[in-house]
Amino acid sequence: MSKDFDDILEAFKKHTLNYKLTGNSAYKIAAANAENWLEAYIKSIQDAAKGKANYIDKFVKDYAETNPELDKMTKQIKNVREKGPKLDDMLTTEREADKSEMEEPEDLTTYYVKAGVVGTVLAIVAVVSFFP
Repeated sequence: MSKDFDDILEAFKKHTLNYKLTGNSAYKIAAANAENWLEAYIKSIQDAAKGKANYIDKFVKDYAETNPELDKMTKQIKNVREKGPKLDDMLTTEREADKSEMEEPEDLTTYYVKAGVVGTVLAIVAVVSFFP
């Protein structure tokens, strides 16, 4: 805020207080003048803000109209942000499923050979135990 605004606001407070204390109409007129100046100042700030807001809105609208490709890309990026994590989860799940399908089953032939050897040895021991 400007120094003038602060000074006029202080004057408004002072003149209003003096008018209420003394009843002197000169203070009332001075307070009214200060109040009018403050209202005009605030209105000028509001008008400037509205003007800037309108300029920004017009700029954004014009920019979107002149760059439809940019608008299209913005929508695509928004779509990717929404659907990307879901698609990543699906991809990860599919990769893990593919990986488990591609793994070869465990080779059990060594266990079969060992079982065969043990079975043969037991058979020989059983046959030998029947002879006196």
